[in-house]
Amino acid sequence: IDALQDDGRRLNDVLSANWGFPRDSVVLFRHHGGLCLDYGRCGPDGEPCVVWVNAECLPTVRIETVAPDFATFLDGLTEPIW
Repeated sequence: IDALQDDGRRLNDVLSANWGFPRDSVVLFRHHGGLCLDYGRCGPDGEPCVVWVNAECLPTVRIETVAPDFATFLDGLTEPIW
């Protein structure tokens, strides 16, 4: 799964170069960081972990593992508190 920018560049290449996102990832949500399925850690046949990319304080980017896989991530969701 991939998307192209208006200038023809791959979205993952742009997010990786400019925002520190993992190159082999599927972005689920993005806004000054993002939630991704990170295939770079498991390879094409593995189960991707879910990571949060914190790009609020560029050039420092922090990538934090949220869950070891998508099923665990979904099981951990709760009702909003508001």
